[in-house]
Amino acid sequence: MKKRISNRFVADYVLMFLISTLIGVFAVTLLSFASDVISKNLVNYNYTAEKIMTDDLSAMDVEQVLENGGGVQVVSKNYEVIFSQGINNLPEVFNPEDVHRIFNRQSS
Repeated sequence: MKKRISNRFVADYVLMFLISTLIGVFAVTLLSFASDVISKNLVNYNYTAEKIMTDDLSAMDVEQVLENGGGVQVVSKNYEVIFSQGINNLPEVFNPEDVHRIFNRQSS
């Protein structure tokens, strides 16, 4: 009798371990998929500087950024804002430390 009960407990333990493992794998897979879908749909990943910037500022298309409530600022080599449309919370003239701080904040 004791042997049958202990075998049943072991079988139940193994079964619950397998079910818990499958639930965990399913949850991680689902969250990974959802994260991938969300990151592709976020606006700030769709309109990066690489996609918007051109050599000719008059040919730069910023309409989609402005429609989504954003802003575009272009800073020259002399750390002066030479183009600004939309949200602008940056000063007119930068120093190298300001530019370094902004880029480090954006990348983290």
